[in-house]
Amino acid sequence: MDINPNVFNNLVNLAKGIDNISTNFNNLPPVYPKFPDFDDYEIVDSPVSKLPDQLNSIIEANKQQIDLLSSQNNQLIDNYNKLDALYKVKEIELESAKKDAEQSKLYNKQMMKVTVVAMIAAVISAIIAIYQTLN
Repeated sequence: MDINPNVFNNLVNLAKGIDNISTNFNNLPPVYPKFPDFDDYEIVDSPVSKLPDQLNSIIEANKQQIDLLSSQNNQLIDNYNKLDALYKVKEIELESAKKDAEQSKLYNKQMMKVTVVAMIAAVISAIIAIYQTLN
């Protein structure tokens, strides 16, 4: 790459011109900012001033929701306890019914045996009666 000597000379001349620029700002008039007259404006509550009221309303709503959820949970616990007690009672009734069914089964077997013996006795007595009448 070849460097063009004219470009270098132009940069040197530009740098010399920057040194000649005056940096004296004392002859400039002072600049004062202009503030608007606030008497003409209406004072408006800022969102930041409303924030505590909004937070308090949110907190109150959350407390009400928590109270409602707590009462619903207590109702669910009561319902669960009632269902659990009912289940235990039904479980005891089932065991009792199973025992009654077993006892009934045994009683029915014994009565069946008595019935079979009585039937055999009736048949034998009929056979004996017929045999005696024939002899």
